[in-house]
Amino acid sequence: MDRANSAEAAHREAVTALRGGNLAVAEAALRRALAAMPDHAAANCNLGIVLAQTDRAAEALVHLDRALAVRPALAAAHCNRGLVLRALGRTPEALASFSATLALQPASTEALFNRGQALWSMGEREAALADIEAALAINPALEFGSGLRLHYRQHLADWRDWPAQRAALTAAIAAGQPAIQPFFLLSVSDDPALQRRCAAIHARALGLPPPSPAKPVARAPGRLRIGYFSADFQEHATMYLFAETLEAHDRERYEIFLF
Repeated sequence: MDRANSAEAAHREAVTALRGGNLAVAEAALRRALAAMPDHAAANCNLGIVLAQTDRAAEALVHLDRALAVRPALAAAHCNRGLVLRALGRTPEALASFSATLALQPASTEALFNRGQALWSMGEREAALADIEAALAINPALEFGSGLRLHYRQHLADWRDWPAQRAALTAAIAAGQPAIQPFFLLSVSDDPALQRRCAAIHARALGLPPPSPAKPVARAPGRLRIGYFSADFQEHATMYLFAETLEAHDRERYEIFLF
């Protein structure tokens, strides 16, 4: 088998592994493909995708750039390059990559959805909402799309169809659909059961395993240990609001931990 055929066979094996969610097998096959043909554009693109999904963004960017050097019109490489650049905090470059994707594939909901989020983080809020709405016009069932649209509209004081959108989100969550991220739901509903279900749906979408049942543990002698989990300790508004609660604990009875 010549090098080109060998590379193509390894690439087909990798694509099959990717469809099955086996990233390790896919990576090994893609590296064999690139060993046989370093300029295989699709193999470089797919290896970039695998590396990005396994938290190796900088290495992923190298292969996505290599794919585009060979095939500048490879839309998948532009879009995934945008995702990697966003992960690296290089938002203006990510925005350019998503726009390049849309120049090649104007109906790409993934590029519209992600460009909208990039625009939002850069302060271009009306343009961001327009991209999210365009993505939902193409695919109304876009994962977490309707929730993000409502979240953006709330920030812009855009209350169009608010009761209907709120009801639709509630129904989607009740049906187990990934419609809105849990944090965004906090400003839509104060129903704790709905919030819990939304969090479980979000965790499942992220591929997280369900929590194990808590095992009863005998109470150890001494002070009761209480742990608080937060991303907002130190110099943050949440901490200013919470400080008095921490101070009010009876240190003779409770031992406090912050995570």
